[in-house]
Amino acid sequence: MGEKEEKGKVRWPLWTLVICLLFFLVVLPCNIGIAPAEAIASGKVTKLLFACRSYASDHSGRYPEKLSELYPRYLEIEHFFFVPGKWGKKHDLIYHPGLTDQSPGNEIVIETPVPIGGKRITGSVDGDVSMEDWE
Repeated sequence: MGEKEEKGKVRWPLWTLVICLLFFLVVLPCNIGIAPAEAIASGKVTKLLFACRSYASDHSGRYPEKLSELYPRYLEIEHFFFVPGKWGKKHDLIYHPGLTDQSPGNEIVIETPVPIGGKRITGSVDGDVSMEDWE
């Protein structure tokens, strides 16, 4: 009987290890895994809108003429300027220059150039980021 108890003690940690590995390799990636393309793109648009608004507060309410003016002072990395497309191709986000923090709130500042998960993602002067069906 003492021998069976020893085997049971060895198996319990082994099963725990197997269950943990399955959780981290199968269950967790299915639930949080790689973020959907929509979440990545809307996060980039949100970050760019925030940077544009910060820029405007330092420049008499004017948004930058080009998104590249945000780097490096308002954005620490340049990967926010594009979204990934098919086959790893990068697409520059569309920026509408000439706006100010006093422009109409629903005026689009930034938008995706290609459908992201079948959606068009836009960011407007009022800070709203929205996803609409691509037309």
